[in-house]
Amino acid sequence: MTLFWESLDALGSIPGTLPLSAIGLRGKSHLPSPAIAVNFRTFDTGCGEPTACGVEVADSSLQQGQGMHGSFSRADTYNNMAAIGPDFQKAFVDRVPVSNADVAITLAETLNLKIPHQGKLIGRVLHEALTKGAKKVSFKSHTLTSQPATNGLKTILKYQSVGSTRYFDVAGFPGRTLGLAK
Repeated sequence: MTLFWESLDALGSIPGTLPLSAIGLRGKSHLPSPAIAVNFRTFDTGCGEPTACGVEVADSSLQQGQGMHGSFSRADTYNNMAAIGPDFQKAFVDRVPVSNADVAITLAETLNLKIPHQGKLIGRVLHEALTKGAKKVSFKSHTLTSQPATNGLKTILKYQSVGSTRYFDVAGFPGRTLGLAK
């Protein structure tokens, strides 16, 4: 299991872990912040498409294929999005990272609506997918690695950014998280 500790933000580095702030779980909220986030062990069943056949060892009675999203594996973070309508480009494949958080703000943009929001976790308008949008959007890939624990394990976080918006690809221990090769 990969660990993200709240105490890293408050007390400093703990070998083998990354701070909750690395994945956006530190901030101002009316809800309590978690003290720890655990990434469950994941692996490929060998079907030839790991993001479609990932298995998660978790504390749930759900079976494979029943929609468990409790890990930070690539099987849980790799999503498909599609849009159709006069405001969206036809037959467009977007190579820029996107997430569910981008849907509402993009639709609001097409309808000229202003959605009130609090905080910074609101997504971004997918300008590159719009017919009247930007032709090119720049993004960068990043890797954040913890200091090794006494057993040698390191938590690795791979993400992409578009401006200040982060898109998480995979996080965990290499060889124990689908999408992080050993």
